[in-house]
Amino acid sequence: MRIKVQEIKYFFLFAGGLVCGFHALMTLLLLLPPNPFSQQFKGVTGAYVKSFFAQDWRLFAPEPPTKNFYLWHRCRTQEGWSGWQDMGEQLRRQMTGNPFSYRPKLYLFYGSMAGNLTLAPDKRNPRLVRLADKFVSVACVSQFGPSVLAAQIRSVWRPIPSYESRFQEAAPESTHVVEYPVFAVK
Repeated sequence: MRIKVQEIKYFFLFAGGLVCGFHALMTLLLLLPPNPFSQQFKGVTGAYVKSFFAQDWRLFAPEPPTKNFYLWHRCRTQEGWSGWQDMGEQLRRQMTGNPFSYRPKLYLFYGSMAGNLTLAPDKRNPRLVRLADKFVSVACVSQFGPSVLAAQIRSVWRPIPSYESRFQEAAPESTHVVEYPVFAVK
């Protein structure tokens, strides 16, 4: 049995018509005023239209950051507690040497992790909290060796000063600190 060119044309015309009809129906259901039929398919139409045609204007006008986030940690050995150390300070120093390394992405991840830890407890991502514990454990063991007994995390955020006040010292009450319980380093 041989397929004719005419049959292939009709097949593609039919398939193209189905795709165009589906697209027109989804767009129409999304744009119609609320009614029982469009409300019933609201999830499907939103998922279809917004996944392909939604505009994210942050590419052209990004929302500027309003806070600086820091993730501090301290380690406990048999001699006692170390001082609070900023995990991002070493990354910031290493980034200035080679801007094409992986460190800028790691620093962005560090900032999002520190920002997540400043949220209210019910809004925090538990996987990021566990990951922060692992980061701190690795940092403590690499700094003090296997004699580390415990560690503690402190998440700090400060508002970014306005342009006019950029050379003034930030007020102490503008610094927000969230301390986490001490955890054993494994």
